Amino acid sequence: MENSKSNTNGTISLPNQVLSWDQFKKFKKLRKIILQFDVESNDKGDKAFSLVAYPVYKTKKNWKIGTRIPLEITKDVEPQELQLPLTLGNLELDSKQIKSLKKSGGKSLIFKAYLYKKNAHAAYTVTDDLGRTSVDANPCPPAKPADV
Repeated sequence: MENSKSNTNGTISLPNQVLSWDQFKKFKKLRKIILQFDVESNDKGDKAFSLVAYPVYKTKKNWKIGTRIPLEITKDVEPQELQLPLTLGNLELDSKQIKSLKKSGGKSLIFKAYLYKKNAHAAYTVTDDLGRTSVDANPCPPAKPADV
């Protein structure tokens, strides 16, 4: 629970997280990775936020969504403090972003939170573990959050 939390000072802490490419080995036609926020609460009412991934792939003509894959919290890096209020919505990596990240040759993806300021939306920059390629996970449905 100490990984990330909502604070009384008007911020939310979102941890850096890691996802291994090994989690997707069995998905030959991986087309997207959908990311959702997972929120847990402890006895004191503190909330902890993390990400879970869902692989999206195609078999012949049908789209399929794979099982839930929790991301690993990076404990040696300070969480990112984002100002409230903000939106916690679904994010996705599309096939073009996945190909770009895979091409780098890294073994895992590093997720670092940032605030998409135009409409106070929590987002993540995704970088391969070699630091060669970086993309922003898009809000889902695939579009930048609307300007308000």
